[in-house]
Amino acid sequence: MRQRIANRWGIWVGVAATVAVAAGSRLASFALGKALAFGYAVIVSIAANFAIDFVRTPADELLHTALLRSPAPDVAAARAAAPLPAPPARPGPGSGGLY
Repeated sequence: MRQRIANRWGIWVGVAATVAVAAGSRLASFALGKALAFGYAVIVSIAANFAIDFVRTPADELLHTALLRSPAPDVAAARAAAPLPAPPARPGPGSGGLY
């Protein structure tokens, strides 16, 4: 009698262990895939930075610093000097025209 009970529980313990191992395996596979994708993104960004540094010339840096040192344009004065044109008149609802 005891042997039958042990065998009965033994099969369910095996099933539970198999389910746990399968779930752990899928979780580990997912985590490994995410880690590999992140590592790939880091490697590609580092390679892109090296390529940009290799292609960049000293003239680009001089132009960049000159643009940073130039004063910002006065946007308010430019808008006051050239106001926006008035929108064209459109027929309203009920006038019979398309609007």
